[in-house]
Amino acid sequence: MSAVLTSDQASRTLRARWPIWGILAVTLMLVFFQRVAPGAVADQIMAEFGISGAVFGGLTSLYFYVYALMQLPSGMLADSIGARKVVTIGGLLGAIGSLVFAAAPNLPTAYLGRFLIGLGLSVIMVNIMKLQTEWFRAREFATISGGLVFAANCGALLGTTPLALLAAGVGWRPSFALIGLAGVGIALVSWVIVRNRPADLGLPSIRDVEELEHGEPPLQQPAAPRAALITTLRMVIGRKHIWPPFIAAFGFYGSFVTFAGVWGIPFLMQVYGMQRAEAANYTLLATLGFMAGSFTIGFQSDRIFRRRKLPFVVYGLAYALLWLAFPFWNGGRPPEAVLLPLCTALGFFSGAQALVAACTKEVAPPQGVGMAMGLSNIGPFLGGALLQPLFGWALDLRWEGLVQEGARVYPLSAFQLAFIVGSVFVAVGVLGTLLIKETYCRDLG
Repeated sequence: MSAVLTSDQASRTLRARWPIWGILAVTLMLVFFQRVAPGAVADQIMAEFGISGAVFGGLTSLYFYVYALMQLPSGMLADSIGARKVVTIGGLLGAIGSLVFAAAPNLPTAYLGRFLIGLGLSVIMVNIMKLQTEWFRAREFATISGGLVFAANCGALLGTTPLALLAAGVGWRPSFALIGLAGVGIALVSWVIVRNRPADLGLPSIRDVEELEHGEPPLQQPAAPRAALITTLRMVIGRKHIWPPFIAAFGFYGSFVTFAGVWGIPFLMQVYGMQRAEAANYTLLATLGFMAGSFTIGFQSDRIFRRRKLPFVVYGLAYALLWLAFPFWNGGRPPEAVLLPLCTALGFFSGAQALVAACTKEVAPPQGVGMAMGLSNIGPFLGGALLQPLFGWALDLRWEGLVQEGARVYPLSAFQLAFIVGSVFVAVGVLGTLLIKETYCRDLG
């Protein structure tokens, strides 16, 4: 710590981080919107291009495949060239992809649009997490990560009922064009506001602030030299405790986003006879639950339990029990009276995923934190990329040939089989929580 550091200088660092965090949270809203948006207009897109459930699942999951493949490169970029450039360029590319998707005259062009969306937005989450390590205290990390997920899921909310209502009024194409234009503006504002670290503004580091507050410097996390990136990557991959958070996120987020982001609305419309906007309200409530659960488990982990594994396991088991209601309660059709609390609770306990970043950071080598978080962030998107088309494939297996307004209509038995397939992913997530290394909220390095 610098001998001339004063409380006023420390306060300036703590104040300066909030505008940066705020625009990053808005940027992440766009990422979450694009993850779930196709589900709100699933039947319109299927009818537009004349595609089956499996093909539609493949179209939506392309975002997740690209996202998963880019997580390790995202971590490398975060550890090398800095998050400010990466977030800005990624946001612009994602916005272009949304415009391409909106204007797509055929299915190959729609695939191109989703590819560009996934490619651009894939680099943002890891870089934001890297920035958080530079601007927030270690004891704040799980709480602020939960807050970030809470804020970002406001974007997912916009991809449910609001998007369904907008698409009903103007169509799905203008809707995606508008979000593309918004993405351009958000990326440019990010370039103006975001800075990689306090030193870029002439401010003391967050570690200096912690030393001033407590009199003892926390464990330093030196940046990896660029020439050592491959060595650091090998070190990260070789850390066995990196993998359980990956496995947990694979099962939990893969299943949740498949329900809330793609197939939940068709399920509610076709099994319960709901209108689009009404069905979207249920996935909106699931997303609200996810937001609340993300913030709650982060706060509980940092401030109440002061540990990671216990709350992760408890939330994970509760999520698994709730998921099993869909294929097994009342023959795969839970009573309509319980759907609202069921969807809300499902989202709340799936918010356990907010601990993935903290569980990963605290067991990562100090010079490879960005890479480690990039690796763990592959898990949720690989889960979504695999389960979304598998869900559609299961639906197609039991499709009875009924078509309405150009879109396939699936019987209850088809959805029941698809939810059973999803249950396998949820079980994998539970296994991941049981294998997590308990850190007691400390960086083990």
